[in-house]
Amino acid sequence: MVKDKGLVHLRKQNVKIIGLFKAGRFIFPLLLLIILAILQPSFLTMSNFVNILRQSSILFILAAGQTLVILTEGIDLSIGSIIGFTACMAGSLVINDGNNVIGIFLAIILGMLIGLINGYIISHIRVPAFVTTYGMQILIRGLTIAFMKGDVFWGFNDSFRFIGAGSIGAIPMPIIIGVLVLIIFYFLLNYSTFGQSIYYLGNNRNATKVSGFKIRKIETIVYAISGLVASIGGLLYLSRLNSAEASLGTGFEMDAIAAVVLGGTSFFGAEGKIENAIIGSITITLLKNAMNLLGISSYWQPFIIGLLIVVIIANERAFEKLRNLILVRERVN
Repeated sequence: MVKDKGLVHLRKQNVKIIGLFKAGRFIFPLLLLIILAILQPSFLTMSNFVNILRQSSILFILAAGQTLVILTEGIDLSIGSIIGFTACMAGSLVINDGNNVIGIFLAIILGMLIGLINGYIISHIRVPAFVTTYGMQILIRGLTIAFMKGDVFWGFNDSFRFIGAGSIGAIPMPIIIGVLVLIIFYFLLNYSTFGQSIYYLGNNRNATKVSGFKIRKIETIVYAISGLVASIGGLLYLSRLNSAEASLGTGFEMDAIAAVVLGGTSFFGAEGKIENAIIGSITITLLKNAMNLLGISSYWQPFIIGLLIVVIIANERAFEKLRNLILVRERVN
């Protein structure tokens, strides 16, 4: 009888933790909205909300690729450098040759190629994702610095700027492209064999292999997609910023990871939805706005975001241990 009461108590705790964890995804951004509205009453305007969605859309595109990677229990730390490298290469062509199409095409191909290299090293050579993508981050950033030689490209033509700063009607282009990415990734994860294989791989690598899935191919494609969407996000950011330099994209990988985990995607694989990355992206955007309004130095902002990631992952691990404890107690009883 005592055991039964203890089991019921643990189950109630489990339900409460799940409820709080899920509710927190919505409560946190609402609290940020309230804080921002108090600090800056003009914050609650339609134009400002559109601007927030514009910023969040670029982050969401980066987070979409990171979501696929994290679902396989991996991580991609190279996307910030991919953004910088591909944007600078595209910017060089647009400025020097005035060829938008070739510049955009080159950026996307380079992003996907770097992702393919990441995926091949991780899946075939079996180098851990953290080591591979961190090494690639340094390597690609070094290439970008060598290519730029301290130069800055700025003043792009109007047609190139349209993709990041233009709009169709009242809807900014980054939001439109972000919605397209959401639709594609939603159907990919929910209605395709490849999408289901990503969840299987993140849940149990050996079982996925035994089931006949080509796990090396899956991993390689996932990192290629991450590199591809990173280059798209970089092009949007470049177009909106209207300048390119070697440091472009620095720290963006941390923002993307934070958006993914804030959206509820598990760092331990196989659990999460692409649409939740929208919540995480908006939350990070609001958090940065709040920190700026509070006068928090830009030097400390990455620390705060990093701390947030650590806290979320620690809570997630604690939740996993509690859930496993309940399962053990259920088997015993």
